[in-house]
Amino acid sequence: YSNVAAAAMLLPHLRPDIWQRQIRRRKARTVFTDDQLQGLENQFGTQKYLSVPERMELAVSLRLSETQVKTWFQNRRMKWKKQVAESDTKGKQDKKRPCPFPSTTPEPAMETDRPRNNSMKISGGSSSSKVTYNPLSSSSKSNTFDFMRQIRERG
Repeated sequence: YSNVAAAAMLLPHLRPDIWQRQIRRRKARTVFTDDQLQGLENQFGTQKYLSVPERMELAVSLRLSETQVKTWFQNRRMKWKKQVAESDTKGKQDKKRPCPFPSTTPEPAMETDRPRNNSMKISGGSSSSKVTYNPLSSSSKSNTFDFMRQIRERG
């Protein structure tokens, strides 16, 4: 059905002279010539975004409207972003780098010249106390939970 015929079926109670004016016909899809596409692609290869004067100049040189150039660049940028995302995903799948961390439990860290301060002073009400967190302890998971519990209790 055409837009007019569809509107006539859906809106029979309205006066035809009103709803016929309100229905806009969509502009047919523009089929660009090879020369126009080449010009648009060349410009896109140089710069992904055009200023208004650049868009006007390109539109005149390719015998297109500014809106056509603007829309083409918007669509082309979306296509380009998808292509970049796909190539990034494919590159990550192709490389499949091994995990940089060893699969076994690491040895305890060596002491350094500089002392490490892993304590946090918590002030609460009338008393204050220190809570110490050691991420390198043998039971770091339970140590993390203990640390968080201590903070909640004293906070």
